[in-house]
Amino acid sequence: MKLIAEAGTAFLLCAAVVCAVQLIRQVRPPAAPCGEGMGICLLIAVQGDAPELESTVRALLSGPTRCILIADCGLSPEARRCADILQRAHDEVMLLSPEEIPKLLGETKWTPPTTP
Repeated sequence: MKLIAEAGTAFLLCAAVVCAVQLIRQVRPPAAPCGEGMGICLLIAVQGDAPELESTVRALLSGPTRCILIADCGLSPEARRCADILQRAHDEVMLLSPEEIPKLLGETKWTPPTTP
């Protein structure tokens, strides 16, 4: 039963990301020359096998995203390798532990979201 709940949660999160990407593509302003304008920095908390991680990151990079922070909240070894490859391939991608997030954001504590 827990597996079904986790699969349902993962599906809903992926659907939300796909919707967000489509919305961003529709309302994206024209590209500004390098160094001008603000980009979007996204924080993605991922755990387990994260089967849609690569396609999600690639889709987000096609928009105005300036950085993608991947919070490793218990990735499987295979998903961790995928996240490492994405980080090495794209300067905009950073793989972080949950403990590193507050330091980066200048906060005292960050708690990853929990799944139902």
